[in-house]
Amino acid sequence: YAAQEKINPTTLASRKELEKLLSSPDECALLSGWRKTIIGEKLLHFLDGSQSLSVKNNKVIIEGSK
Repeated sequence: YAAQEKINPTTLASRKELEKLLSSPDECALLSGWRKTIIGEKLLHFLDGSQSLSVKNNKVIIEGSK
């Protein structure tokens, strides 16, 4: 999604913010504003198991019901 939106991946979701998503989601910047729209909701679906990742033709594909 970072490449699609022309955003540096670390600007979109730093390692620190990904860790915070797991430990303190209420304080996580990934779940507010533009980050929530671009990646936050997708990460939540991945974490709750409603979506999964796979690799096809050297590309990461998001699969699932959402």
